[in-house]
Amino acid sequence: MDAFLTTPDKKNLLTKLPSLRWDGGVTGLPELVVESERRLQPFLGVGAALTDSSAWLLMQAMDAKIRQATLKALFDSKTGNGFAVLRVCVGASDFNHDGSYTYCDTPDPTLAAFTIEREKRFLVPLLKEIKKIQPKLTLIASPWTAPAWMKTGKSLNGGWLEWAHYGTYAQYLVKYLKAMAAEGIAFDYLTPQNEPRHESTSYPSLRMEPADQARFIGEHLGPALKQASLPTKILCWDHNWDGIDFPLAVLADDKARAFTTGVAFHGYGGEVSAQAKIQAAYPEKEIHFTESSGGDWAKDFGGNIRWDLTNLLLGSVRYGARSVLKWNLVLDEHHGPQNGGCKDCRGIVTLDRKTGQITKNEEFYAFGHLGRFVPPGSHHLASTPLPELPAAAFIRPDGQHVLACCAEKETRFTLRHQSRATTVKVPAGAALTLIWK
Repeated sequence: MDAFLTTPDKKNLLTKLPSLRWDGGVTGLPELVVESERRLQPFLGVGAALTDSSAWLLMQAMDAKIRQATLKALFDSKTGNGFAVLRVCVGASDFNHDGSYTYCDTPDPTLAAFTIEREKRFLVPLLKEIKKIQPKLTLIASPWTAPAWMKTGKSLNGGWLEWAHYGTYAQYLVKYLKAMAAEGIAFDYLTPQNEPRHESTSYPSLRMEPADQARFIGEHLGPALKQASLPTKILCWDHNWDGIDFPLAVLADDKARAFTTGVAFHGYGGEVSAQAKIQAAYPEKEIHFTESSGGDWAKDFGGNIRWDLTNLLLGSVRYGARSVLKWNLVLDEHHGPQNGGCKDCRGIVTLDRKTGQITKNEEFYAFGHLGRFVPPGSHHLASTPLPELPAAAFIRPDGQHVLACCAEKETRFTLRHQSRATTVKVPAGAALTLIWK
């Protein structure tokens, strides 16, 4: 059995340990049983958001050799973290290198001036480069705002979508998906709106309530995708766990539910257990965890790794998530480039634009504990919940089994799988991933 360890003192960073043997286990220890016969949801992988800021840094602020090494460290399934899911901003977000924009700033319901030309500079070529490294890449598209002329207040920052432009905005999103597909970038999922209950006056945003999103999906976006023969699936909500009433209300609408594949969650409020309410009410719907950022507000390396594992990587999977994503893939030493939002967010990696040095942050190592070992096509397996040991088990396409776990205090337990058992020790504050046939 192979074992990989990360410790809070940084002496072990996804370090391979001596192989473990099936020693029969020790009587009296807590038992964690992995049930191979109980396959749960398929797992698409882990990843982050490829914001405009991240794309610009990768394509313009670092040379080709550093970029290629960085992308391999993040996406390569053999030598890197095996990231396999990316969330892409549709137009401007709070992380842009040159201010806010949309793809049709000219007021015109026919969208004659629509163009993604600016995305051909950095985003499109970068996505093509990434797909060569990770051919099993899943893409999620998320808009922060509609064009200002479609909104109340006529500003990109805040406001609501005017009812007269529900159909126009649906066609706008269809045009985006088609234009990107024409460039070889096909999106698997689309969320109608990033954080629909967060109306910011400092960066692009758009307010929606459940009835608005249900109407938009059921009467406009869903039918528009169908008419355009686009296979992109709709994920509603795309906001925090503590707003669970929103996706439940959207899915309660018959028209919206028919076009909604699942629910996307963020982790800035509430508890991961909220996802269980979707599992219980709509077990046929997919669950994805699409955003949570690290930042300078949390500087405890080991504590950050345990939080990400406990709540996102292990917790959200135990509550049905098929993918788990952080926020920015890459930011610079000044937590940017920024566009009016978070001032101290941290990327998966940090680029020092003065020295060209890349720093792998704690999020890199936390997400590596799943991404490196649980490829797309794996399935989450049922396993015994232990209060002192957040954990999740998987079976990979090659038949190998994976258990990822972490512990605040030193923890010893018996791992049991079929007729075999072994004793496992997780050091205090550490993350551990085990792989066996």
